[in-house]
Amino acid sequence: MSGLLLGILLASGVGQAGPQDLQDQANQAYVDGDFTQAAQLWSSLIEAGHPTGDLYYNLGNALFRDGQQARAMLAWRRAQDLSPRDGDITANLDRARRQVQDRLDVDRGPGLFFWQATLSTAEQGWLAAWGCGLVALLAIVGRVRRDVAVGLPAALVGGPALLLVASTASALSAPPGGVVLAETVEVRSAGGERSGVVLFALHAGAEVTLGDSLGSWRLVALPDGRKGWVPQGAVGVVDAASPIPPPAPREGRSAETG
Repeated sequence: MSGLLLGILLASGVGQAGPQDLQDQANQAYVDGDFTQAAQLWSSLIEAGHPTGDLYYNLGNALFRDGQQARAMLAWRRAQDLSPRDGDITANLDRARRQVQDRLDVDRGPGLFFWQATLSTAEQGWLAAWGCGLVALLAIVGRVRRDVAVGLPAALVGGPALLLVASTASALSAPPGGVVLAETVEVRSAGGERSGVVLFALHAGAEVTLGDSLGSWRLVALPDGRKGWVPQGAVGVVDAASPIPPPAPREGRSAETG
């Protein structure tokens, strides 16, 4: 993890002075202990079109030191999706999870596509594309040069490529994760104007799976099967391309449940 030093990233992905200036200011603010300012600057870089694992990692560090643990966890979850092999992100998330009130039993073990724990969705897609392209190339060679046996190489490449295609499709179609940002939020039996009865409560940092939206309400699901509706603003979505939730209301205030 490059931490605060993202010169390589900026040199390769950002040629203008503006983003470099923002990065330098964010680094200096973090070193000076102005974590609120550092978080704002890193957020600006991300929202300017640079959602990288390093920037989300730095944003999470600044938010955590600024006392915004839930938003830090959301930033680190997004960073982990982009850089799943980064041990620093995993370590920070594990430490933060031990401090949340709702210790939900989330199964983070390998599933059928076990490589999803070490490959981002984009990396899986690129590998699948390369594999399928290589199979197509072998097929062309086999038609042009009938004396060249391409069946076995095509099978050895095509099998993993098909698995990567299935894995990529699975990752893209999976419901997004979410992190509760409100200090306390009531989970209700229905959304919309008739919000039903209170089923249970969740607290800042609880990790959930997000379902359907209904106006200003969002369906959430827990690992133990419980489901319910919460206000949209009470939970942040684990999607690096989504807008960064604003810091207000600050943690320490409960989200309104209507």
